[in-house]
Amino acid sequence: INFAAWGQFNVTTTANAALAPDGTTTAFSLAEGTATDRHMINRSQSIGGFSYPSTFSIYAKPGTRRYLTIYFNSDTGKWYAVTDLQTGAISVSGNDTGGTGSVSASTAAGANGYTKIIMNVDVGGGGNLGWEISMSNVATFTKDLGTSPIYTGTSQLIYLWRPKLT
Repeated sequence: INFAAWGQFNVTTTANAALAPDGTTTAFSLAEGTATDRHMINRSQSIGGFSYPSTFSIYAKPGTRRYLTIYFNSDTGKWYAVTDLQTGAISVSGNDTGGTGSVSASTAAGANGYTKIIMNVDVGGGGNLGWEISMSNVATFTKDLGTSPIYTGTSQLIYLWRPKLT
């Protein structure tokens, strides 16, 4: 996956920046900018024929930033999970809008210091699906601008590998 093809907001991605869970140097770094704003990458697509529920997974490893938020939105609701990459645990997850559908989030230990983050989302129908991978300075979910947390970046980074939606 080429994260450079994703929408980027106050971050820089670098390919082949670190050792991945499979032992190859294919992990991306996600480095936050210094603006007081959101620090994230995002992607969206029309999923009229996609099956439900859906599972999104990604491997993540702390560089110098500890928390990572994954945020899904669809025509029927919005869901999130915040992961503490130092402990490998989900800090908080839930439904942001009270819409239909549900989310469950879990983690599994990966090789080379990575955590595999798994989100199962039942969006309840077709339409448009978007997801964001956001750096965060807190272990809680903060609803700023309806999505990612806003904070002043300090050039911290996280490593990402193999996002997958099934």
